[in-house]
Amino acid sequence: MNTPASPRSLGELLRVRRDTAGLSQGALAERLKGVRGVTQGKISYWERDIYHPEPSQLGAIKKLIFQPGDSELALDLARLCPPSGQTSSEAA
Repeated sequence: MNTPASPRSLGELLRVRRDTAGLSQGALAERLKGVRGVTQGKISYWERDIYHPEPSQLGAIKKLIFQPGDSELALDLARLCPPSGQTSSEAA
């Protein structure tokens, strides 16, 4: 998969992986419609690092837009994800 070696933020990582999967924000929201609180607007907030997805939301996203066995993913997520419940401004 051709993604940046080191995304600068969780929002950038999500946007790049969503684009690579060939999904619009609306299409991703539609596929995640069974996950509490996921809307196209919320995905836009995540990609702009205004808010971060909750752990349950992130788990559902990973199943859709990340490739199994992606060894860089775990490292990127550990580096970029703030503790649960924090916005990007609170984590800074």
